[in-house]
Amino acid sequence: MKYIKLFENFGEKLFSNNEIEELIIRYQSWTSKSYDESKYNIIKFLNTPFSVDFNGIKDFPEQIELYRLIHIEDELDESFFGHSWTFDKKLLYNKDFLKSIRIGDDIEYDLLNLKVIIGTFKKDQIDFYFTILNWFRNPKEKEISVLSNPIKWKIENYKNKLQL
Repeated sequence: MKYIKLFENFGEKLFSNNEIEELIIRYQSWTSKSYDESKYNIIKFLNTPFSVDFNGIKDFPEQIELYRLIHIEDELDESFFGHSWTFDKKLLYNKDFLKSIRIGDDIEYDLLNLKVIIGTFKKDQIDFYFTILNWFRNPKEKEISVLSNPIKWKIENYKNKLQL
């Protein structure tokens, strides 16, 4: 199988052969692309260097700063902040992003207790399988899935400065 050979060129083996096959099949079903085109796109993503364009994960940094927007109703539960983070802080202030997480136009942001968590994660805390699934479902979110809380974090108030 040629695609397995291509994948082995990727510096670190993140997935088993079965997981690669599952990613290809899921990509194919969600995008309605052919098997070969799906395989090409997954392999290309695995072998393209990580960048702000989020076109790949090769050479993913050993540590990365990620951001998460949260709503605190009573008090912050620090046992686990959640799986979905982004490396693009500007997204947290994007109108389309806010709608995608069910914060709409008619919300008075000042009445919500919104916070931004800024966390530093090690590479081994990243769930690359779900990161790839999220990438091909919604690449604009630049979502990184994590397995645990960051090794260090700080919390800041959310300032409503929507990008329209």
